Amino acid sequence: MKLAKIEPLLMALGGWVIKGMGSNVTFERDGILADFHRPHQAKAALRYRIKNTCKLLKKLGEII
Repeated sequence: MKLAKIEPLLMALGGWVIKGMGSNVTFERDGILADFHRPHQAKAALRYRIKNTCKLLKKLGEII
């Protein structure tokens, strides 16, 4: 899965993507923050990024 598909998903759920320094981005919705690191050369989201996305979606009540 490409990280470029995760960001639009999070935004479609009503969140904001806040660009940080360098390749860091923070997703925010309802006061819940999640930090992500955009990959530099490889565009694929690594396993830990997908796990972090799932944890965030559970915290937001989007998935069980």
